[in-house]
Amino acid sequence: MDNIPVIVQHSGYWDESLRYVNFQVFGILIPKDCNYTNLVLMICNERKLQPDSTSMQIEYQVKDGYPPFKVVDDQHINFYIELKKKEVDFTIYPINPTKND
Repeated sequence: MDNIPVIVQHSGYWDESLRYVNFQVFGILIPKDCNYTNLVLMICNERKLQPDSTSMQIEYQVKDGYPPFKVVDDQHINFYIELKKKEVDFTIYPINPTKND
């Protein structure tokens, strides 16, 4: 199974210029057949969060100044994976999960 390296930026915020700032970062390998539930579990595992008691919003940005895309289901993660498969630079399209309190 092939994996896609993804940078995950977390604990930051979107500023008025639509840039994600003041974040922490880690990397994960997402299987090309990953679904939304598995992505959430991977992020929770890396951040030591309990998936059953954690609600999060996952976003990424395709271009500076663009509003972030929200990832809310399998169709959205499939679109994201297709974008990542075409991009050689693994730092492009980082995921920005925000824990909802």
